[in-house]
Order: sequence, then structure tokens, then C-alpha cells
Amino acid sequence: REAQTNLAASTKTQIDSESQASLRGKQHEELKKEFTATLTQCCADQNEARSEICALVKIRGELYKIEGAKIFIVDCAVSDWVVSECSKTCGKGTRSMRRSITVAPSGGAACPPLQATEECNPQPCPVDCKMGMWSGWSGCTARCGGGVRSRSRHIKVPPRHGGEPCERTEETEACNMQSCNRNCVLGRWNDWSACSRACSYGIAVRSRRVKAPAMGTGRCPSPISRARRHTRWCNGTPCYRMVPRGRRYLQCNSKLDIILLLDSSGSLGSYGWAQFK
Repeated sequence: REAQTNLAASTKTQIDSESQASLRGKQHEELKKEFTATLTQCCADQNEARSEICALVKIRGELYKIEGAKIFIVDCAVSDWVVSECSKTCGKGTRSMRRSITVAPSGGAACPPLQATEECNPQPCPVDCKMGMWSGWSGCTARCGGGVRSRSRHIKVPPRHGGEPCERTEETEACNMQSCNRNCVLGRWNDWSACSRACSYGIAVRSRRVKAPAMGTGRCPSPISRARRHTRWCNGTPCYRMVPRGRRYLQCNSKLDIILLLDSSGSLGSYGWAQFK
């Protein structure tokens, strides 16, 4: 049974791992497609902007030639952006960008802004799974011979956006592995009882109870057997030695209740009733 329980737990773990791997694989493919499409569109927009700038420069030169002006035109040129780190790793942060002038303008286009701010890391932050506390163990499925008990816990916060997956919600273990055939277990001996007589030998008794009952074909000693009941003689002084001078009998200090049972049925008859009285 223990092997079957371990096999079932391992199979469940494998299925959960494969499910998580498949989910992350799909997420990776979606992100890859989105990245490729965005990169393609960015390159197309960049090429279009460069073509427009080149055309505008040519048109500007032709216009100056038509007017007969001889002007040496120098457009402003700037370096590439130097981008700082994003203020957040996820959940939409911001980052600053800076660039410097590499060629000062002379009669040409003015310099564009040298500082800018843009949003970054807009993707949602991953949420790790959070588990509740384990419940108490359930009762064992068998009283002996090997059983299984289980416990469980609930998911407080499910994983999202690629967070850490949840661990197992159920756990089992073997229990009551002892044999079903077992002799009873006896407790400790009780203290000796009071002596049954005050003199001329009485009897004191001690016994012990069954702490755990026998199971299956196990055995248990009888309540009056030597294994469970001991007796011994006590108060061996002869009673006549205890009689005070001037008296024939001992006077008991302890009181004793007497119960009288009367037969009042019709079968007793008048004669029997008279004798009984």
C-alpha cells in the first residue's frame, strides 16, 4: 500500500509539472510572436522616417538653388540615446533617456530634445502561489495491518503571470503498521486492598486491568488468573488475643449495612408468612 501511495503521489506531481511546462511554453510562443511583430513594425517605421528626412533635405537644397542662394547648411546631429534602468522590473515603470549634440547646427535643422522619459516593463508582475496551513491528519483507513491517512491544504493565492507554481495540496502516509494479531497489553498492578478481616488471617487482593485489548487471534489472561490477580494472607493475629480483659467478644467499630429481602408472593401462603415473620 505504501508503494501504491508513493506511485500515486509521484504521478500527480509529474502531471502537475507537465501542465506547468505546457503553460509556460505557450506563454513563451505568444511573447515571441509579439516581439517579432513589434520589431518588424519598428524597423519599417524607422526606414520610412529616414526616407522622409532624406527627401526633405534634397527638396530644401533644390529650393535654395532656385532662389540663387549659396548657403552652407549644417543640420544638428545628436548621439544615440543613453537609456537608464527602469524604475520597476514589472507593472509599468519609467526610465530616462539622454543624448548629446555631436554636430552643432548652422542654418539647418535645430537639435531635437536631448532628454526624454518613457514607460518601461509594462508586463504584469508575477504572483507566486501561496498555500494555506496543513489540516490535521485524517483517521487511518485500517486499525492494523497497514493503512493510509491523509491531510490537505487549500490554495490561498493562485499563481499568475508566470509566478511560482503551487506545491501539492494533499499528502498521505502509512499508518497502523502493527500486526492485526496481538495479545492484550496489561497495565500496572494496583495497590493491595484492605484486609478482609481484622484478625485470624484475612485476604488482601491486588489486580491489574487491560490497558489495550487483544486483537485478531491474540489472547488475554482471565481476570482471576495469576497474571491479573494476586492474593496474600494478612492480619494473622488470633482474634481471641485481641479481646480485652473482662469481655468475651470483640466489639466492632465499623458499621455494616444489612439488607432484608422479603418474599410477598402468593406462593408463600399464610403458614410460610407466619414462619418468615
